[in-house]
Amino acid sequence: MSCWASWGLKNLRTKSDAQTSRPSYWTCSLPQWTHRQQQLGEVGVLGHGGVKETLRLHPVAPLLLPYQSTEDYTVNRFHISKKSRIMINVWSIGRDPNAWTEAEKFIPEKFVDSSIDLRENHFELLPFGSGQRRCPGIQLGLTVVQLVVA
Repeated sequence: MSCWASWGLKNLRTKSDAQTSRPSYWTCSLPQWTHRQQQLGEVGVLGHGGVKETLRLHPVAPLLLPYQSTEDYTVNRFHISKKSRIMINVWSIGRDPNAWTEAEKFIPEKFVDSSIDLRENHFELLPFGSGQRRCPGIQLGLTVVQLVVA
């Protein structure tokens, strides 16, 4: 988790677009906790947009837990035999130019008008997995990272 938070801080520090568009409250003295809670809920560099974008570029685990197919499948002309072990590369999905515009750039505003949610089955953003095998600590992880980055 601390590695992810350091990536988030690095992106916020080094990406010039994120720096120039940062809200003015970053230059103030430390606000009251109620003000900080309001800031964390916003979509943007500090809010869910920054968290989602950092998780997209730097997932906590680049490969999800292995799955084993229960029967023969064909996915996009690829045959997957029964009992094959399947590894999902979350790192590669997060940088796929077919799923994301400017896939290699840190742009938190991608999520401003987006319906993509970390808790749903949006397969272009799977840092915590999906379905029954999704990470049970997703809410704790998101809260801790938001507090560290804030």
